[in-house]
Amino acid sequence: MTFANHPRTAAQRTEPRPSGSGCRRNGLALAVLLACPLLAAETSPTDFVWSVAEALSNGDTAAFRESFDPSMPGLKAFERNAAALMAQAGVESRIEFGPISGVGGERLLDLDWTLDITQREGIAGLTHRTAKVHCRLLDRGGHWRIASFEPADFFSPAPDMAAMWDMFHDLASAMNNGDVGQFLSFFDPAFAAKIHLREAVAPLQAFSDMQGRPVSGVELQPSLELVTNEGDDRLRTVAIDWAIDLASVDSSDTGPPAPGVVNVRKSNRVTFRVAKIGKKWRTESFEPADFFEMTPR
Repeated sequence: MTFANHPRTAAQRTEPRPSGSGCRRNGLALAVLLACPLLAAETSPTDFVWSVAEALSNGDTAAFRESFDPSMPGLKAFERNAAALMAQAGVESRIEFGPISGVGGERLLDLDWTLDITQREGIAGLTHRTAKVHCRLLDRGGHWRIASFEPADFFSPAPDMAAMWDMFHDLASAMNNGDVGQFLSFFDPAFAAKIHLREAVAPLQAFSDMQGRPVSGVELQPSLELVTNEGDDRLRTVAIDWAIDLASVDSSDTGPPAPGVVNVRKSNRVTFRVAKIGKKWRTESFEPADFFEMTPR
């Protein structure tokens, strides 16, 4: 016996319509009972899965934990991940059910499950996570319980946004120190070469070498304000209101900048495309592509 249905959100409680049949919702429960006389659980498998999604959305760790059978492999680690996720973020689910098979007290489900994870603590961010989920349900005394669930890390916490934000501050610090090599290390080499990023920021290194001190000695004061941060566990789009104030100021002379010294004041909303490679975040691209050009005024 197989059923499929259309997607809905965790707040919706309507029963899915069987795929390829003319059956309406009002007749579905009777059809299931007629086809599966041995079914003892008081709720349908789809409604049970939605109750799991609602427990996740409500941060109800007790109800979420009760949805899983003690015999499930890796249950303790699974529960720890889910508890950490619920503690750190708000979670909404979108689920599209595929075939449901099995008879009596067992059901096998295939579904496309999407989590929208909104970070509540630390660096703000919205993470979308989608997986093809395979789970096995068992009827335990009239209640469905999940006896296996793949992928096992689906309810893990969202990626570390603090590490991503630190990457941008490290990038700004490299600018502040006139360290072009370190600055470039935070960018995808192919993209940096494509927009001639090294040539664009070379005046930073030239100035640092000329003065024999970090560019911070001449008031390079970057200001970063996070606007949006959205994506999946590996690729994200991050918009930052970024201001750069680079002007020559000598400790004994407050006059105009010396000849040839970069003098830039610019501010813009910069949209970055970043990727997590191993444990490190790196910038794959950004717009506007000329934002870091240190062109004298």
